[in-house]
Amino acid sequence: MIVRLRLILTLTLSALILNSAGAQDFVVVASSPADGDSAVALATTVSLEFSQPLDTTARYSTDWPLEFYAMNPTDSLAVDSLYFSPDLRTAYFDVTHTANTDFVWVLTGARSATAFELCVPYVLSYTTSATTSRHTVSGTVSGVWLVKRASCLEDGLIPLLYDRPPSEGGAIVGSALPDPQVHDFVIRNVRSGTYWPAIIGDINGNGMIEASTTPPEFRPYEESPDSIVVENGNVEGVHLIMPL
Repeated sequence: MIVRLRLILTLTLSALILNSAGAQDFVVVASSPADGDSAVALATTVSLEFSQPLDTTARYSTDWPLEFYAMNPTDSLAVDSLYFSPDLRTAYFDVTHTANTDFVWVLTGARSATAFELCVPYVLSYTTSATTSRHTVSGTVSGVWLVKRASCLEDGLIPLLYDRPPSEGGAIVGSALPDPQVHDFVIRNVRSGTYWPAIIGDINGNGMIEASTTPPEFRPYEESPDSIVVENGNVEGVHLIMPL
């Protein structure tokens, strides 16, 4: 009986610890448009809903309480205003888009009202075109870094597709968060073309991706070939590494 009670108490305590850690995870839980949406209106409100109220006094490099690694293409998108819901759980962006354009937002930084940093990044892709492509680019990511808060138990590495080499000012045209268990990723809605893969990760956990850090938080695709071609089909087996 004593052994059974000890076992019950141990299991109960473990469950409470896990539930407490899960309750503290600060993540994006929904967006509008939804990821993968097409025919998005040229003038629309993009919203990001969080699991906890935001600290709207926080400031990142954008001078916003939210840090985006990308809101691409920058020359086809204008944010007219940023505001928040009364409960501070949702951020709203009044946005003007250009027609027939694919957009990628990569959110890397935010802080909750209780001082938790964003647990994992968030990727949102949508298009103002009538349709999306069915092509995908898939593969795996690996690295020694568990990014963001350790209690999240999430890999914060993000694969990216550029339309030109990043060193030549390429724009991000595709991204997707990997599966946290097996580290596989599938970037969907990739149109035919030539792309340069890369990987980023917030190694120091400050909500920003900084190529100047040691080790750098941005790495281009280092295996051969350095570019991939999507044409009338899917591309598989891309392996991106975030080394020391």
